[in-house]
Amino acid sequence: KQVIQANYLRSDEEDKEKIETGFFGTAKSIIGILFQSKQVFAFFLMAFLSSSGQTLLENYLFLYIAKKFDPPASLLGATVTVSIIIEIPILYFSKYLIQKLGPVQMIVLSQISFAIRAISYGFVTNPYQMLILEPLHGISFGLFHAAAIP
Repeated sequence: KQVIQANYLRSDEEDKEKIETGFFGTAKSIIGILFQSKQVFAFFLMAFLSSSGQTLLENYLFLYIAKKFDPPASLLGATVTVSIIIEIPILYFSKYLIQKLGPVQMIVLSQISFAIRAISYGFVTNPYQMLILEPLHGISFGLFHAAAIP
C-alpha cells in the first residue's frame, strides 16, 4: 500500500491525520478536484470529450479514407504535415492569443473547428480534399492545447 503524503512538511497532527492513503484516497482527491466548482468540472468534461473525439477521428480517419478512396500513402503523410504546419504558429503565438481571446474563447473556437472538420469528412468526394480540411485539425489542436495547458 503506497502512502501519498501531499503536505509532509506540516507538523500539525490533525493535518497528518487528514492525509489520504492508497488508491481510494487518491481517487477521492481527484473526485474532489473535479467537483470543486462548475467551471473546473466543465473544463475537465470538455477536455475529456475533446480528446475522445480527436482520438476517434485520428485513429479511424486514414482507415476510412483508405477504404473509400485508396489514396497514395504520400497523400496521407501530406495531411499530417499540413496540420502540423498550422499548429506551429498557433502554439508559437499562444501567449498573444490567450491575451487577445482568452482561454474559454480559444477552447470554444477549437471545438467549432473540430466539429466542422469532423462533419466535413462525411462530404469528402476526393481524397485530396483532406488537404483542405486538415488545417482545421491544426487550429483545433493548437487552440485547445494552448488554452488548456498553462
